[in-house]
Amino acid sequence: MLTVCLAPQLARAHAGPQVRSIVFDREAELHAATLLIANRGLIFGDAQRASWELVCNEVLHVTTNDKPDVAVLPDGRLLVATARGLLESSDRACNWQLVAGFGEMLSTPALAQHPSEPRTLYLTTYAPGATGLQLSEDGGRSWRELLHGSDTDFLRYVRIAASDPQRMYMAKLGFASSKLAYYVLRSADAGKTWQEQAVELSEEETDLVLLGVSPHDPNLLLAKANAADPALMTERLLVSRDGGKSFESPIQLHTITAVEWSADGQRSWLATDDGLYVSTDAARSFARVGTAELVSCVHERAGALYVCGWYEGVQSGMPGVGISMDHGESFERYMNMSQVLAPLPCEHGSDASVTCEQPWIDWQREILGYAPGSAGAGAAGSGRPTTGTGGAAAPAAGSGGSPPSAAAPASDGSGCALAPSRTRGLPLGAAWLLLALLARGAHRRRLRLSSRGPRSNAAACAGRLKRSRNSSCSR
Repeated sequence: MLTVCLAPQLARAHAGPQVRSIVFDREAELHAATLLIANRGLIFGDAQRASWELVCNEVLHVTTNDKPDVAVLPDGRLLVATARGLLESSDRACNWQLVAGFGEMLSTPALAQHPSEPRTLYLTTYAPGATGLQLSEDGGRSWRELLHGSDTDFLRYVRIAASDPQRMYMAKLGFASSKLAYYVLRSADAGKTWQEQAVELSEEETDLVLLGVSPHDPNLLLAKANAADPALMTERLLVSRDGGKSFESPIQLHTITAVEWSADGQRSWLATDDGLYVSTDAARSFARVGTAELVSCVHERAGALYVCGWYEGVQSGMPGVGISMDHGESFERYMNMSQVLAPLPCEHGSDASVTCEQPWIDWQREILGYAPGSAGAGAAGSGRPTTGTGGAAAPAAGSGGSPPSAAAPASDGSGCALAPSRTRGLPLGAAWLLLALLARGAHRRRLRLSSRGPRSNAAACAGRLKRSRNSSCSR
């Protein structure tokens, strides 16, 4: 039996709100979003009416550290890939069920949707004897295996080249030995066959994340090397111009969260904790643009640039999504977190209405400024509050790029969480992998800080405070 001890207050803490991706409606007006994928749940809404509604993370069994892939199907169904399996909703996120064949003993690390054929989906799976890549051509109704992997492989970050959908990329983490190994897998025939290339990371780096493929050049792949301690360390942007065979690193920044390209291919954008960065020379160099900070996603659509985070700077008072018509120099509000004024309206007794009752009370208290029991505060389904648009604390640095993690395991009452065969639905293998990565990163941080001595530890704490904008720091 594996025992993991966590401070109880960590399980109760809520991260500052952050939009991590925008899913635009393929059929609606150019600037209409189907949903916002946030670290606190799924947000549905209408920017013109400034009306937004929240479905909490808890109904999906994910945490604020998870960054689940979401697919919106033409018939309105939602699919979400989680460590607990592939979830489906056919009633706009009110009720969820596991997709047959992808249940609780199987993790689904990645889900990708074809850029022009939305019913074509690619899904990676992880479980003993069931690791691989799956394909569906009917919107997730049926699946067939494209690639069978080893039990010591972990496949994720599926990326498809929009200019040539036959070209696909995927990252592989191998843990057959004590030293973790990282690979880029490339396919030229829509996933039927694959070639792999090893990528070396330093001892201070803990993951290889594939960020995206240029929509104009299928050989131009952008990735990053995750920092072991994002609050103190920068991350390397990795650029490949030969389809993942080799990489160069033109810049290092704190927590690189997303990449985007302009419609004409002349600009490539980076969303980072350090701000919004742009390249006009095919990702050979980058420069900061505008005043946006702690940027967690960036999208370009119909000539407009959407930037998630503190798009007018942290001093603006509230994160959300800004829209820019001058390439990121200035922004107008698309949505702010303080405009999420109601839970998603669902029938009484639905998954969302039951599970999200307490998280909605927490949202009102933390984001909208309501004290429990005050006028305007209420449980899920109580209607829209009419007052209170208080600000929210800035999220901790690095929260946008954190690797996925399991939901907090149930406690035995002693402050220690017991994790036998599964951790709240997380398969044993995935739980082992997660804990191994966490332990490895913690060990490296201990070694680094112990070698620096007390004075360096104090400096590290000061650096943490500056990066995270929190009011306290534990050394």
